[in-house]
Amino acid sequence: MKIVLLFIIALVSFSVQGQFNMEQLRAEWGAGDLILKREITISFKWDEPSQQFKAVVNHKIQKMCLNDWRESGLIQLPFSTYESIRLKSAKYFRVDSLGIKRMIENVKVKYADEKDYYIDGIFYNDLKVKQFRCSVDLPKNYIVYYSYEEVITDLKFLNAYYFRNAFEAAKYTKIKLIKNPSVDCAVYEFNLSENIEKSETSTAVEYVGKNLKRTGYGEYATSSSYFLPHLIFSVNAINIKGQSVNVLSSTNDLYTWYNSLLNNLSPNTALMAKISKDILTEGMSDEEQIAALFKWVQRNIQYVAFEDGIAGFQPEEAEAVANLRYGDCKGMANLLVNLLTVNGFDARHAWIGTRSKIYTYDIPSLVVDNHMICALYLNDKVYFLDGTSKSAVWFKAPPYIENKEVLVANGDSFKVEKVMQSAAAENQISIIGTMDIDQTVPSIDLVIKMSGHFKNYFDSYNIYEAVKERKSIPYYMIAPYLNGMQVKSVGNVKVEDDFITFKISGNYLNYAKSKDKMVLMPFLGIQKYEPMLADTPPVYIDFPHTVSANIEIKSEKVLDNDPISIPFFNHEAILAEATITKTDKGMICNQFYTIEKLYIPKNMASIWNQFIDYSDLLSSITLSYE
Repeated sequence: MKIVLLFIIALVSFSVQGQFNMEQLRAEWGAGDLILKREITISFKWDEPSQQFKAVVNHKIQKMCLNDWRESGLIQLPFSTYESIRLKSAKYFRVDSLGIKRMIENVKVKYADEKDYYIDGIFYNDLKVKQFRCSVDLPKNYIVYYSYEEVITDLKFLNAYYFRNAFEAAKYTKIKLIKNPSVDCAVYEFNLSENIEKSETSTAVEYVGKNLKRTGYGEYATSSSYFLPHLIFSVNAINIKGQSVNVLSSTNDLYTWYNSLLNNLSPNTALMAKISKDILTEGMSDEEQIAALFKWVQRNIQYVAFEDGIAGFQPEEAEAVANLRYGDCKGMANLLVNLLTVNGFDARHAWIGTRSKIYTYDIPSLVVDNHMICALYLNDKVYFLDGTSKSAVWFKAPPYIENKEVLVANGDSFKVEKVMQSAAAENQISIIGTMDIDQTVPSIDLVIKMSGHFKNYFDSYNIYEAVKERKSIPYYMIAPYLNGMQVKSVGNVKVEDDFITFKISGNYLNYAKSKDKMVLMPFLGIQKYEPMLADTPPVYIDFPHTVSANIEIKSEKVLDNDPISIPFFNHEAILAEATITKTDKGMICNQFYTIEKLYIPKNMASIWNQFIDYSDLLSSITLSYE
């Protein structure tokens, strides 16, 4: 009798302990993936057949999916040619009305699919994916437990590990590195908060994160490396039978490996000369030759994120890219280097992390780079040419690599250069026009002028968009900066070397009107950004820029409004000003803002939100008239 009673008590205790209050979880964590528990353990083992160390990374995940739309509960685990994935277990659970999890399926992991990997419909030849799913439809709230072992056969490819992913919340995450006396492994910490604690002993270093809240959605958000907590593991050196062997102890080691891949290439100079002959004409200046070769690559080689060879780091032969008429960033950069070199220019291969990566070469890791371009030395200056960009010009790098370090090939050595950040004065939108409020619906006529990156984008759209879409390009480029306008016509497009202009006409719809009063709401909403909330990511700025508007409000009636002048806003490379002045025939509204930064970090949230509020000060203008 006592044994039966103890058994019942044990069952009751288990049920209470294992219960989930779904309403409370949804209220606390919101809809989406909630990591109940994640454990990542990294260790190193000696592989006798290959006479090398391998990294073994064990993952254990307990995840609750709240209001999930994936009925099959698909889980995908990508891996490269230098990795293998072995699934250990996978189980799906539902939560019953009492809050107790009930198993739906114990997945037979040995039958898990292994497929080619696609990102946004693009095939990656050097990546595979191990995946599994539930064989029956899942409820909108379910739990999945799974574990797997990741073996990395080349320690250079040890990577970054995140405590939580974008839009994911985590109640508990542990990342542990088990030390090996023969492996010198460095750990680089990024965005760790007070919710993450570090402990270290002679045998291990361990990080535990608790109650890591979900990041909210931001329309203009930086990539996750800027704000999500994560660790980069990089092996400096290994000891093999008493001999120390460098892996990635410095930028020099990183470059040495990159350069070894370049040494595998066999340039076909005869073909490059033949292609050049069809592109260039006699009497061209150096600048004209560079522009012609660069435009030929831009317009004739289709960029595809198709990566072949050594995990996406080995460039394709220039000959193959030229013949196939497509290539990834490495292949296009290699083609451009070859074309320029055969014509006597000092062109080099160059590696770079785009602005989606926050890292610098202070970290000797493959994580730092995700792109290849061409560095051109000309007249004591260095230019960065990216053939994958359809909007770039050869003498001005595209905005997504501005202010980033570049690792430039220099034979057996290397140079670390930096892409110059453009100035806001180079990238401008100017809006000048009139609004006639005496019409039944106020009419508005504007002249738009764009320069710098804005102009370059216009040029590229005008070249590469379908002919039938081109007439809409001016509207779509200016639409984010025109709040409340119904556009009826776009025309008079004029393209100059440094800027474009066009005209837009239509009606202004955001107003309320009475016998002696009109309210424009909003008005002069010329900035497209949003406030930074406590849970939203840092704000990504496309490039430094200035937007200004000068609108004359015209009326035959006598306007009875006092001038308005809002104090000049000037803080942390963000400037703004707004004024309203009276004229004989109406009023003139002026507004401008300048942003000299490439992104707004979280510690600038207060300043940024002041700027957003400032931008809205003229959003409602009340016009009184006799």
